[in-house]
Amino acid sequence: MAALPEIFQGFVRQFNQALGIVTGKMLHGQIQQKVDLFGRRCILGAPGNMGNQHDHIDDSIPNRTKSHHFDGCGIFHAEDTHFPERTAVRTTFMILILLMASSVCADPLPSWSDGQAKEAIKTWLATVTDPEGPDFIPEAERVAVLDNDGTSWCERPDYASTRFQVSLARSMAAQGKADPDSMPFKAWFANDRDALREYGFSQAYIDMNAVFAGMPVTAYRDSARAWLDRTPHSRYGVAYTELYYAPMLELKDLLEKYNFQVWIVTGAAQDFVRSFIEQATGIPPERVIGTWTTPEYREAEDGSVSMVRGAVQNYNGHENKPAHIEQRIGRRPVFAAGNSNNDQSMCRYAVTGPRRGLAIWIHHDDAEREYEYDRSTKLIAELCEQNPRAFEVSIKRDWTRIFPGVSLE
Repeated sequence: MAALPEIFQGFVRQFNQALGIVTGKMLHGQIQQKVDLFGRRCILGAPGNMGNQHDHIDDSIPNRTKSHHFDGCGIFHAEDTHFPERTAVRTTFMILILLMASSVCADPLPSWSDGQAKEAIKTWLATVTDPEGPDFIPEAERVAVLDNDGTSWCERPDYASTRFQVSLARSMAAQGKADPDSMPFKAWFANDRDALREYGFSQAYIDMNAVFAGMPVTAYRDSARAWLDRTPHSRYGVAYTELYYAPMLELKDLLEKYNFQVWIVTGAAQDFVRSFIEQATGIPPERVIGTWTTPEYREAEDGSVSMVRGAVQNYNGHENKPAHIEQRIGRRPVFAAGNSNNDQSMCRYAVTGPRRGLAIWIHHDDAEREYEYDRSTKLIAELCEQNPRAFEVSIKRDWTRIFPGVSLE
C-alpha cells in the first residue's frame, strides 16, 4: 500500500484541503467560523471535561439554534443551524469521502481472478512506485510495451491486419495495379496457406506491401478504418475493435495511473493499427511500433505536402522488437506483455535490465470462451519457467471476463 498515495495524490490533496478546518467570513458581522467535516464548529476536548462546555459556545450572535455534545471520539461539537452555508459544506465533504472510499476500495483489475498472476502485477507495481523502496523506478523510466495480436486483442482465426491487406490488394488488382494470377497474390486471394508457406511468408508480405507504394498514408488508414467498420469477426459477430481483452484494458489503465508510458509493439502493419488504436484503447497512434513502410515526402505543384507509402518494409518481430524499441523510444521497458515466441525477446529485454522489470505471457488455453493454441510459444514459456520476473497468464484460469461488451454465453 506504500504506493497508493502516488495514484491518488491529486485527489488526496483536494480532499485534505477540504477536510482541513475551513475558515470563512460568515454572515452577521463577518464572524470567523471554523467548521469541521460536517459543517460544525469543532473544539477538541475530553469526554470527562464537560463542566465548562458552554464556555466554548459563541453567544454573540442572536437568534441562533445551538446544540452541543461530545461524540464518541472525545470531540466537542457546537452545532449551529443558523448558517445555510453549512449544508453546502457538509454535502461537499461527504461526497469527497464517498468518492475517495470508492476509489481506494475498488479492485483495479476486476476481470482478473485472484491468484499468482494478479498478485504479481499488483505487488510489482506497489514496489516499483514506492519512492522509499530500493526498487523504485522514476516516472521518466516507466515504459510498458504490449504486443497487440493475441496479447491485447483477439488474433484468431485470422490476423485482422493480414485480412485487411489482402482486401486492399484485391482492390488494387481490380485497378490493374497487381496481377491476381501471379504469386503471391494468387495464393493470398485463394487463402492457400501451403502455397504461401512454400513461397515464403516473409517474402509474400513484402511483395503484397509493395503494391501499396505511392498510396497516401492517410488514404491507407482511412481504408483500414472502413474495412474494420464493415468486417465483423467471424465467430463473435462484432467489430474487431470490440475484441480488445477486458483484463488487458484494465491493466493498461492501471499502468497509466502509475504514470507509465504504455506502448503497443506489434508485428502487424503499423499504419493499420494506428488507424484505430486511440479510439479502441486510448493509446495514441504515436505510441505504436509495428511493421512499417518508410514514408516518402511529396510536394504538389500548389505547395501542399503529403506523405505516401514507400516500397521498403521494416519488419517488427522477434529480435527486431527490442531493437526498434531502442530506436523509437530510447528507453528500456520495465514491463512487457506478449503471447508468443515473437514477443519473447521483448519480454526478456524487460526483465533482464538494471531495473526490476516484469513480463507476462498471455497463454491461450480457453477454447470455450476464446481459442486454445500453443503454436510458437516454447521460448516464451521457457522464459516464464526460468526467470522469476516473468509469469504465465492463463486465460482460462486468470481471466474471469474476456471481452468488455461481448456476451460469450
